[in-house]
Amino acid sequence: MSDDSYTNLSSSKLLNSDDELEFMKARMSLSGESSTILSEQEIELYKQAFDDFDEDKDGAISTVELANAFRRAGHNPTEGEIQDMINETDTNNSGQIEFDEFIDLVKKKLKEREDEQDFKETFRVFSKDDQGCVTMEEMKFVLCHICSPEEAKQMIQVVDRNGDGKISFSEFRCMLGANPILL
Repeated sequence: MSDDSYTNLSSSKLLNSDDELEFMKARMSLSGESSTILSEQEIELYKQAFDDFDEDKDGAISTVELANAFRRAGHNPTEGEIQDMINETDTNNSGQIEFDEFIDLVKKKLKEREDEQDFKETFRVFSKDDQGCVTMEEMKFVLCHICSPEEAKQMIQVVDRNGDGKISFSEFRCMLGANPILL
C-alpha cells in the first residue's frame, strides 16, 4: 500500500486509533523506512504523545497544537520555527503533522541522537587528555597511520576553522560530515 493510500485511510477516519497503530507497525516493518527501529511499546508511547499533542482530536497536529506542546515542555519557539518544523515533517503537504509523519520525525530525532553519541565516542578516542579538544599532536598521531604528514597537516588546517591549533568538538563533528553546532 502506498503512502498516499495510508494517508487517505487515516485522514478519512476509516481506521480507528487501534487499527491505525497496527497499520503503522506493519507499514514501518515492511518499508524499512529508517535504521531506527521502534518497538511496539515505543510506538504506543509515541501514539499517546501524539494524541496528547492533538488537542482537537482530528488526527493531526497543527502549528498551534505543536507550539502548545513545546510551551508545555518549557520551550518557546517562534512561529517561524514551528512552521519550519511542520514543513520539514509534513510529507503530504496538509499543513499539519499526521501520525505517520510524527513517527518519521521521532525516528529522525532518535537517529540524530544516536549519531551525536557516535560523534562524542569517536571524539573521545581522538582526545586523550579530556580537555574538550583534540590537539594537533593527537590528530597527527591518528592521521599519520592513514596519510602522509603533509596531507595530515592540510587536513588539520581545513578542520581547525578558528586557527587555534586545536580541534573542538564542533569542528570535529563538521569533519565527520555533521552540521555545525549553532549556539
